[in-house]
Amino acid sequence: MRLASWFRTVLGFVIAPIAPGMLVVVLTMLRAGSDALSARGFSGSAWIIGLSAVLGYPIAIVLGLPLHVFFRWRGWNALPIYLLSGAFLLGLVVYSVYFASVLLNDDSASGLRALAQQLSHTAPQLIPAGMLSGAVAAASFWLIARPDRTSNPD
Repeated sequence: MRLASWFRTVLGFVIAPIAPGMLVVVLTMLRAGSDALSARGFSGSAWIIGLSAVLGYPIAIVLGLPLHVFFRWRGWNALPIYLLSGAFLLGLVVYSVYFASVLLNDDSASGLRALAQQLSHTAPQLIPAGMLSGAVAAASFWLIARPDRTSNPD
């Protein structure tokens, strides 16, 4: 792999995990106007980007890096492959982590019924949000790293 290609790949892994948070901040600023530039708006923006980093970097390292290596090995370098894998994997990861954390915090039978009820109400919001975040991160990575422009590293 050439140096420029390697640099773009590393840069993609640095920027892509916080891209969903950055997109939320930009859209919020466009919607809120000058109120988003206040100290309170800046604090909220920093929190959103920080949350993206805390959630995004571990997922990028644990899932994204092996997937990228696998895709390069197979020659699957098209944007739709990256988008679908980002959307489905992150959507499932976010929901699974949420499910596991709630399940581990309450082990009683009544707690399981409450858990099932809570998950049925939160899944419609969490899964699409996670999938959209995964697609934004994957698209950001692909647009920076451009795996379609580099040769297969056999």
